[in-house]
Amino acid sequence: HREEVVGRRIDVVFPIAAEVIPGLDFSLMEVLEQVGLEKKTRVIPFRRYDIAQADGTKEVKYWGSKDIPLLDTSGELSCIIHYVEDITDLIR
Repeated sequence: HREEVVGRRIDVVFPIAAEVIPGLDFSLMEVLEQVGLEKKTRVIPFRRYDIAQADGTKEVKYWGSKDIPLLDTSGELSCIIHYVEDITDLIR
């Protein structure tokens, strides 16, 4: 639900954001901080993030993401677009 996400920190909405990405040695929060400091787009080609199902099992999923800084007219960071795509079918 959009109203539960908009305006909130990503690590609050998705606690896994603070966890280190297996095989990449950094967390999503570290990536976002780097994007904000460097003001450069960062791409993570894939990351495994399983989705909990109603029956208590987890569905294996893989995601690709791109973090894009949006700058205001003075070149300061306004926000970061965190774009995520389900690439599970490509990985399998």
